[in-house]
Amino acid sequence: MVSRLVLKITFFVSQEEKERVEEENEPDDDALKEMLININGKLDQLLALQETTIHLPLKLEYLDIVDVSKLLKVEQKTIYNWVWAGKIPHLKANGRLLFLREEIDEMLRKREKW
Repeated sequence: MVSRLVLKITFFVSQEEKERVEEENEPDDDALKEMLININGKLDQLLALQETTIHLPLKLEYLDIVDVSKLLKVEQKTIYNWVWAGKIPHLKANGRLLFLREEIDEMLRKREKW
């Protein structure tokens, strides 16, 4: 593509000048090798980044109060008290209390550190 552009621009220039411009714009073998090594390094970085990327679940999982009380090993009354006190993240949908599974799992992890 570059050589085509150079040819079009240098159409009215002498043949010697055109050849000089083409030689300056074309990379030599060492430069090509260096470019390939650079590209290979960047690909390795991208692959390493892809391996460390955290993939979130595609569908959020909601739990009801019965499930949460079983997971946290407390009575349902305790869960209601925590909701009222604002100690547990929750949602209300159609009069039901719902909890995101991720948030409950996070509570469990924190609780295990006690």
